[in-house]
Amino acid sequence: MSKTGTVRLAYELLERIDAALGEGQSRPDLITKAVEAYLAGACVPLDDQHNQHWFRSSKKLDQVKEALEITEDKVEMTEAALVNKAAEISGLSVEQITVEGRQYRAQDAITRSLSTENREGHTQGIVGAADERLDEAYEAVKGMVKDGTYKPKDGRISLTAISQRAMANYNSAKSWAERRGHTELLSSSSSAEPTDIADA
Repeated sequence: MSKTGTVRLAYELLERIDAALGEGQSRPDLITKAVEAYLAGACVPLDDQHNQHWFRSSKKLDQVKEALEITEDKVEMTEAALVNKAAEISGLSVEQITVEGRQYRAQDAITRSLSTENREGHTQGIVGAADERLDEAYEAVKGMVKDGTYKPKDGRISLTAISQRAMANYNSAKSWAERRGHTELLSSSSSAEPTDIADA
């Protein structure tokens, strides 16, 4: 960027900026807003370098593989490829998918956090729903450890990792582990490390 504040942009990017302009909005306004959002962490770039294992616990895995024309046993691709495939199949734009996904996840995180405080002692149906999420989280985290996308500090899966993935509070996860007989999670619970795999 020069001292006069000018910047050179590729013509293709300029076209995308013009297409995104709102009513009464100028190019500098939009660019400033986009850069500020990126620097604030609101715009997280899609990973196009590392393959990940998707739909690991999905009951529709076979249908997904058929739709994506995948012949391997698992659905493995980068995050960027996943979003682009979703856009191609659904007819939505990449921007719509990422924005709506972020909005849905934020609302879901709020409503789940409000319900976790009173989950213990509620009806068996609610406990069963939490158990199902914890079961899926346990299988998903085991798969991530197996394929190397998640590496626990001491080599053991922690109860904290499972509860974060399932969006369940720690006490609910502990009760679930006791009911399911996952003693290895209970033995490591005192030294469970915080993790960041809830969206992996």
